[in-house]
Amino acid sequence: MTTNIGIESKLDEKNPAVVLASDLTVTRQEYVDKGDFVIRNTTKGETQKIHIATSGDFAIAIAGTVDEPLFDFLYNMLNGKHDIQKAIKKGDYPEIRNLNAYRWQGRMPNNNITSLIIASRFDNKPAFYTAWPLGLIEPRIWTAIGSGSDYALKHIANSGFPRPPNKSISESIQLANDALMAASEDMYTGGLDLVVVKKDGIDTYGSLVKKKIDRAKRNVINQIKSKYR
Repeated sequence: MTTNIGIESKLDEKNPAVVLASDLTVTRQEYVDKGDFVIRNTTKGETQKIHIATSGDFAIAIAGTVDEPLFDFLYNMLNGKHDIQKAIKKGDYPEIRNLNAYRWQGRMPNNNITSLIIASRFDNKPAFYTAWPLGLIEPRIWTAIGSGSDYALKHIANSGFPRPPNKSISESIQLANDALMAASEDMYTGGLDLVVVKKDGIDTYGSLVKKKIDRAKRNVINQIKSKYR
């Protein structure tokens, strides 16, 4: 499952930004037929949930169903097949509505859905949006989506003043990280990916965070081992 967080930072009017933070945890369920009964196996791993368009104009974080239609959707979205700037201006994103409607096969909407948060820098102006499963695009100052979103939203709401967007980029990064930590109460949330969308580009830090964490784990294990040599 997922927790994705986005926070606008406009304290410095000359250097506005949007901070995106995401966990890395993915859970998969499979059903194994044992003849007289069926066993449900749940496995847990890591996957990237923040993606950057090849144009460098926007970054997205996704929550919901991971399947083959989603991979096709993401490829088209990130490679310029969807007019995201037009969708933002209209407040309507038909492609995500079509993705979810395809899954429902003309029946009732169900939990087999995808939603997005979008951090864009069109015309060198960072902005932040939610793209809902039925196509509505709404501007946001801060929000969270995914299974741990309630914990994250509660943490941000109770974080005191100043509230976003009246925080610096560094303060917004700290708040996003703290909210993600709060969301770790959700058993399906873990890990950290981090992206900062600025007017002049998009900075990514997920691989750096993972490298530092992996190195720290190795160092601690080596220290523990050294006590028993």
